[in-house]
Amino acid sequence: MDPPLPILLGLSHSRTPQLILFTWVLACYITILFCNFLIVVTIHVEPHLLHSPMYFLLSSLSLIDMSLGFMAAPKTMANLMACGHTISFGGCMAQLFFLHLFGGAEMLLLAIMAYDHYVATCHLLRYMAIMDRPRCFRLLMVCWVGGLIYTTIQMVVVTQLPFCGSNVLDNFYCDIPQVIKLACTETFVIELLMVANSRLLSLPCFLILLISYAVILATLQGYFRKGSGKALSTCSSHHIVVSLIYLFI
Repeated sequence: MDPPLPILLGLSHSRTPQLILFTWVLACYITILFCNFLIVVTIHVEPHLLHSPMYFLLSSLSLIDMSLGFMAAPKTMANLMACGHTISFGGCMAQLFFLHLFGGAEMLLLAIMAYDHYVATCHLLRYMAIMDRPRCFRLLMVCWVGGLIYTTIQMVVVTQLPFCGSNVLDNFYCDIPQVIKLACTETFVIELLMVANSRLLSLPCFLILLISYAVILATLQGYFRKGSGKALSTCSSHHIVVSLIYLFI
């Protein structure tokens, strides 16, 4: 693949739709940054929140969400304003690496947060002993190491492909399914490897989520008091985030 690499945005290239799209992307980007930054600041300025495992993990999730937005939105907005749709080969590979790094880390973190909710609900008296700060740091390290392994495998496979011919990506940013289509070789086996690598990460995380919340619901079944209602409300936002992520996998 010879840089620069054009990206086909999939929408009209006339100026008006591009300005509308730029405004929409900018609004979403600012909202994501502001909301997540507000969460991080609120947690870190309140010592009792920062020392809570649940809020410590939530602040980590917000940082990952901000990083994910930073990987794609600025370049997309720059292309829309400049009426150009190109990205260098190195920039494309960097986007792939960091998007899958943060995406893999976020998926693992969501599974860990589900386990945290399980401990908080089913082992409340031992919660702070089980989810102490050293263990939280170790679990967070597992997220980043797992994300790094996941994205490294993806990148090793992609960078070994020979690229020739068309250099048009039907997307707003570089992503592996579109990049693989540019290879001038048979990619069926490569695509199977990519899917297997993704499922190797997503399926265990999904099972942890499923089992954790199944146990929580089973524990709360049969009685509904203030404490259990609070536990359900605490988990509801996590349910929404998880559902949205797995909906688009």
